[in-house]
Amino acid sequence: MSKCKGCGITLQSLDSSKVGYTPKEGSKLCERCFKITNYNYHEKESKTIDNNQIIKGINHKKCATMFLCDILNLNSNMMEIYDVINEPKVLVITKSDMIPKNIKLETLEKNIKRIYNVENLLFVSSLNGYGKRTVWDYLDKFGKVLFAGPTSSGKSSLINYLFDTDLTVSNYKNTTQEFISLKVGGYEVIDAPGFNEDYLNDNVKQKGYINPKTVIVKKGYSLSIGNVEIYANKDLNVTLFFPKNILPITRKVKKTFETKVDLQNQSDLVISNLGFIYFKDSTTLHISNSGYIDVRESIVGVK
Repeated sequence: MSKCKGCGITLQSLDSSKVGYTPKEGSKLCERCFKITNYNYHEKESKTIDNNQIIKGINHKKCATMFLCDILNLNSNMMEIYDVINEPKVLVITKSDMIPKNIKLETLEKNIKRIYNVENLLFVSSLNGYGKRTVWDYLDKFGKVLFAGPTSSGKSSLINYLFDTDLTVSNYKNTTQEFISLKVGGYEVIDAPGFNEDYLNDNVKQKGYINPKTVIVKKGYSLSIGNVEIYANKDLNVTLFFPKNILPITRKVKKTFETKVDLQNQSDLVISNLGFIYFKDSTTLHISNSGYIDVRESIVGVK
């Protein structure tokens, strides 16, 4: 059976309720990819993608891996997955065009390498071409390279940008359904399905440049981002790192949140799939929906 050139799923014309369906035999795209590509229309998928199966598939391929992750989705869960990839690998920070201009990439690289114990790190943008040459150097070195990372990290977009291919891309989760192997320009390139994470709000899409905003949250008020609320028993002076379309709000605290988190000087509070908050000074936070947060030494602070 042939596979959809957009998402890699095996094509079938028997059951329209199942993944891989195409009404036209001989089509190169499944109906889902056709709708995403032509109408930006997306339906809930019935295919479940398991992170452990993706890891097994990656290690089974036995080839060098580029692990893509944008700055807003960089967290301990993703780095734990990165750590169990056995073959040569490099962490690629995608969508680097959204990183604020006042943050030096040299400082960011140094901090990420130290905090997450990463040896190899690249920055790249499919929008403005930044880092393209370093990606080509990696491809030249290994010849066969697998592109992995969390869902919507820009894997298919980068492959399309580099090789002028037409893999299906979208802002929706799990656009790539199965491993897709391409032989282009003398290289073998493999696009892996994206790793899933329990997102705070799947309907929230990151859009635009990150504009750091320093705010003061007065005692007695909470800072609300998505479905997460935080407050401290003192005035907070924090810097928010979220895309333009993510607008945190403050409001009076109406209840006490059971979870307490202690933050040291120069720490980040990472909120899954949304962004992070920089704390210059140590504090104790009360947090709702704590399962969606992560605490780390700040990647933007200067040690």
